[in-house]
Amino acid sequence: MLDSLTQRQVPRFGREHLFINGQVEGGQGPELKVSFPLTGETLLDLRTADARQVEGALQAARSSFDSGV
Repeated sequence: MLDSLTQRQVPRFGREHLFINGQVEGGQGPELKVSFPLTGETLLDLRTADARQVEGALQAARSSFDSGV
């Protein structure tokens, strides 16, 4: 898949993946079930980030903010 603005290749990722600091990686945290509130039916299962991944995302965000990007 191409980014429409930069025409660069954009990696595909899904419910089990996170996009952190320009990289796609699998979520290492617990599974999160998303349910329909009326029926309780599970709509989808997502993988969440573990503490290391959250820390990496926070560091990337702070670095980007501090550099003005």
